[in-house]
Amino acid sequence: MNVRDDDGNDLLFNSRVDCLNKLRNYGYELFSTYTDVIDNDNNRPVYVLKRK
Repeated sequence: MNVRDDDGNDLLFNSRVDCLNKLRNYGYELFSTYTDVIDNDNNRPVYVLKRK
């Protein structure tokens, strides 16, 4: 996951929840989640955020 701060520096997170908590401080909230199927053996979670 690549997220940058206001100065363009990459932000590092310990977990997905850590990322969501940090983005909440930037004025975002979790709107929806779903799983994106890449192929038969691989999928990835997708987190949809919205501005408060």
